[in-house]
Amino acid sequence: MTNMVDVMLLLLIFFTISTTFINRPSMKIEVPEAVHIEDVRTDGIMISIAQDGSLFLDGKSVSRHELKTRVIELAKQDKTSKVAIEADRSVPYGTVIQTIDMLRDNGLRHIILPMIRQRPET
Repeated sequence: MTNMVDVMLLLLIFFTISTTFINRPSMKIEVPEAVHIEDVRTDGIMISIAQDGSLFLDGKSVSRHELKTRVIELAKQDKTSKVAIEADRSVPYGTVIQTIDMLRDNGLRHIILPMIRQRPET
């Protein structure tokens, strides 16, 4: 019985440690930098647009149609939800605007565009 407890403890430790190192390898996004930004928390959903234009919703790859379906569902539940759009700096501006328009067309108005704080030049 003691051996079983030891094995379970080791498994618990292994999975706890290994889950902290999981990253999103298919989603390398370099968000733009800005000197004057506000610290904002996102409690809602995160839409990510990778350099190649692929879309991710809360870290999972989705098509534009799937994204629109999920946005419609979210808007039906709560139109005050916050939505963050994390776009790579090389994504065309029009792609980001299309995504914002899709959100606004469905009544979602609380849109956040995350950025990295740029170090001021001295």
